[in-house]
Amino acid sequence: MPGVFLSHSSKDKAFVLRLAVDLTTRRIPVWLDSWEMSLGDSLSRFIFGGIDSSAFLVAVVSKNSLKSGWVARELAAALAKEGASGQKFILPIRISADELPASLEGRIFADFSRSYFDGLEVLLRELKQRRADKPDIPSEKRIIPLVFARQIFLKTDLIAEMLKFLPNDYTVRQDQLVVYPCTVYNKLRKELKYRLENLRDDPDYGPALEELLESDYRTLLKLEDALPAGIVEILERGRKTQLSTGYLLRACEYYARLLRSRIYALLWGAQSRRHLIAERDDTWYSEPLGTDGIKGLYRIKNLEYLSIGDPVREDGFPAGLINSWSVVIDADGSESKTIRKYQYPTLANVYSALGSDTITDYFIPQTVYRRHALGADIPWWETERFYFGIE
Repeated sequence: MPGVFLSHSSKDKAFVLRLAVDLTTRRIPVWLDSWEMSLGDSLSRFIFGGIDSSAFLVAVVSKNSLKSGWVARELAAALAKEGASGQKFILPIRISADELPASLEGRIFADFSRSYFDGLEVLLRELKQRRADKPDIPSEKRIIPLVFARQIFLKTDLIAEMLKFLPNDYTVRQDQLVVYPCTVYNKLRKELKYRLENLRDDPDYGPALEELLESDYRTLLKLEDALPAGIVEILERGRKTQLSTGYLLRACEYYARLLRSRIYALLWGAQSRRHLIAERDDTWYSEPLGTDGIKGLYRIKNLEYLSIGDPVREDGFPAGLINSWSVVIDADGSESKTIRKYQYPTLANVYSALGSDTITDYFIPQTVYRRHALGADIPWWETERFYFGIE
């Protein structure tokens, strides 16, 4: 697969992941060890195979990479390939005020040390001139980054950009979704694991704390798996609802908001009160579907509860619901007012009676959250099946 190999020190991983996402969303495929390799793979075989199959190697120069034996070996392999082909293969970039290694001395480099975006523009210009953004690569090799603003707000425009490269009937796989690293998230997660691994030394140690932290860790792993699983389900199953990709991406954004809010609330609560890493954000709710969570995450003041489920029919008409659950919408919104004016107290089909905005923002995200975070078995995509009424 033609693309760009990022040669770097593992200590510069945060920068490299940011660069990898920025290149990927600009149609430039990236070979990155953490994206390509899995447990049991041969490190040498995969890395040097990646260099051999890539069109370019971006050498990330820093004080860390200058001390790295692996980076030195990667550069040696790249120089050999460059010498054999007689074509430029190595593109050096500098992320700290350090000199280039002797093997790259005298080369022009993209300087990220003073301005990330200035350096990125120089690198992108070079890559596009060399048509690195025009490769023909398999759909399953496309990485789709999940990037968040303020920890919980998913940037769906980046997903939309990546979906443009895929056939309309292609089913995105969970392993194609890569969560962009967040400093706060990583610190909170590390603190939870540290407390678990050092329980006996914790000043608050006791059986109750041990049980709580172990439960928190199990829940965290489940919720982290639920993020890509739910997004893939919305994008795939959502096709059956006839909603456009734009609407489905909005559903993904609200689903991620609910899930990440729950994750951050869990991580925040697992901190030691004697060693607070982060202050609580007003968008972190231990139960996103609770009254406070819904109001805060949707920025609404008054709630309308819809009961949704399978209809019980009398004389051919839906007269009640079984296997029901609740979905909350904005009581002050036009949808709620319309329901109360024209429909209440009768039941109606979810997909034919509710507007696309309500289905996208409320019904799908909350129902998918119930499926993947709470374990409810609700095939929400069966458009003819479910009816609703005001509770």
